[in-house]
Amino acid sequence: MAHMSVHMTPFNPNYNDSMQRLTHTLMDMGQTMQQAMTTVTGLMYKQYISQSTILAYLDVFGAVAIFALCLRCASCRSHFSSRR
Repeated sequence: MAHMSVHMTPFNPNYNDSMQRLTHTLMDMGQTMQQAMTTVTGLMYKQYISQSTILAYLDVFGAVAIFALCLRCASCRSHFSSRR
């Protein structure tokens, strides 16, 4: 999550571009500038949390896969050493 937060800053041109496009879209739909900016900030935060959650699940999945591989290797070793 720390790597993602670096990109959610007014100094990032992509972030500014997305904020402006979404704000203008909401203003075209009838919201005031203040309402649109508040809504867009909330939408961007929601997207940030959603992506962070997916990345966290990927990290856990990878850790469990490594753990399962280690257990599998350990069981294979014990199986083959007991046959000797």
